[in-house]
Amino acid sequence: MPSDMKGNSRSENEWEKCINTTLEQLRTDYQPRPFAGLLLQEGANRYIKGCAGPYFALERWTLTQAHIEPEHPWRCLTLSNIGTSVRIEYQGGSETLACGESCIIPAALNGVRILPTGQPESAASLIVCYVPDLESDIVMPLRSLGHSDDDIRALGEVGI
Repeated sequence: MPSDMKGNSRSENEWEKCINTTLEQLRTDYQPRPFAGLLLQEGANRYIKGCAGPYFALERWTLTQAHIEPEHPWRCLTLSNIGTSVRIEYQGGSETLACGESCIIPAALNGVRILPTGQPESAASLIVCYVPDLESDIVMPLRSLGHSDDDIRALGEVGI
């Protein structure tokens, strides 16, 4: 006699219905589509927007020259270094972020510069996460570079 996970008896009809419902919900043909992200380039620095939504945006920055972070008094920026060391300069000090280290740049910190410290031919590589203003941080910059709304929607929950 068939039973559920708690040992309760089930009729043949209930048992078959549960199995058929489970089989219908399985997506054995699901194949994720790789998404390389959307590129923004400023000078020699490359910024790839990998995903975006109302709660976070995730980017990969490849820096060969200084990056000056615009003032964002409403948000923090999380940096995870996956490449050569970078120096983070701010009013009143500087810090070095080595490969494998992460840090949070607080919203109250203005005028932050992020500089690769390796040789000129070696770029710094960072994973960057923040809570975006979708229109000004994601949609407008990507549209200005010619990315279509369909491409921008592929980032996630952008809402355009």
